[in-house]
Amino acid sequence: MKRRALLRAGASSLMAMAAAPLLSRSTPSLAIDDCCPPEGLIRLCCNENPYGPSPMARQAIQEASILGNRYPQAPIQVLKEAIAEANGVSTEQVLIAPGSVSILRLVAWWLARREKAVLSAEVTFPWLLRFAQKLGCGWLTAPMTEDLHFDLGAIENGLDKEVGLVYLCNPNNPTGTSLPLQDIHQFCRKVSPDYPIFLDEAYVEYLPDYPQHNSAALLADYPNVMISRTFSKIYGMAGMRVGYLLASASVVEELEQLDIGYRIGVSNISASAALASLADKDFVATSLAKNLESRAIVQKQLRQWDIPQYASTANFIYADMSRYSIEPLRAELKKQEISLNPAERDGQVFARISLSSPNDMYAFAKRMDQFFTNHK
Repeated sequence: MKRRALLRAGASSLMAMAAAPLLSRSTPSLAIDDCCPPEGLIRLCCNENPYGPSPMARQAIQEASILGNRYPQAPIQVLKEAIAEANGVSTEQVLIAPGSVSILRLVAWWLARREKAVLSAEVTFPWLLRFAQKLGCGWLTAPMTEDLHFDLGAIENGLDKEVGLVYLCNPNNPTGTSLPLQDIHQFCRKVSPDYPIFLDEAYVEYLPDYPQHNSAALLADYPNVMISRTFSKIYGMAGMRVGYLLASASVVEELEQLDIGYRIGVSNISASAALASLADKDFVATSLAKNLESRAIVQKQLRQWDIPQYASTANFIYADMSRYSIEPLRAELKKQEISLNPAERDGQVFARISLSSPNDMYAFAKRMDQFFTNHK
């Protein structure tokens, strides 16, 4: 079924739904308030887009609900075709999965079959690395620069016969720092002929030069590269669990054989919402603009509080709060109803501050101003 046919089917299904009898008021349901932060709570811990899903995605969700009794092969195939077209690859080079975390787990299984280790920077998103460890793989780390950027030279120096995969999260979580595409290209040219490289690009749409930064073009020259992305971040679909991998057709086939369930692992509703999200350029542009506004608010406030911060190219800011004891800081955050999880690393205290709406960020600044001002 092609995209146009699927959308026609969705429109007709919406009319059918309108004509159907309403469910009994006694039917159990999950209220929207059960899913949203309680009134007054500022949620700055999960890097979510506070504005999503997009209007087009919400319409697609309604229209696709009638397909709940059908397996999702057709919508997943349509989504795969759209992703392939947007990235200049073949559909055989696209794997759709229920969130990019599922892809990280799948790649860890792929690595474990090779009985090799994964190499990453010291401070990065740890889930693929921890999955690999649980499956018996080693996890090796390379030092970062003083300002918490990736040191590609140090990573290259860390390569040895034990390494079976290089993991690069770009933009990096939790630091928010990122590498230019040119640097990644040079690194892949030198390293990928001998070592597979996994690019975790959950936040790539937040880069100021995206889509010019689209790394999918690397696949034509470097078949040993894998790229994962998600609809959870800028597309605002964290609760709907859709992610995808771009890789060589042979790697995609091997991964699908490891877990064939991913061929139907995303629901009709989620696949339809993701397809609509790709087309909703206005929503993405608005989300990006609002994120830049919120980032500027927090960056300015952190400077006023004299709190060191790292260059962010994502929807969060990594701040060094080492002058504060972690327990009083956590107590104050709880008192002020701010969901934020500062953590200790090597004797220092860091906080990854997710960027919510500008109103939330102003409220965060107002609630924490006395604490940070008094503890300078």
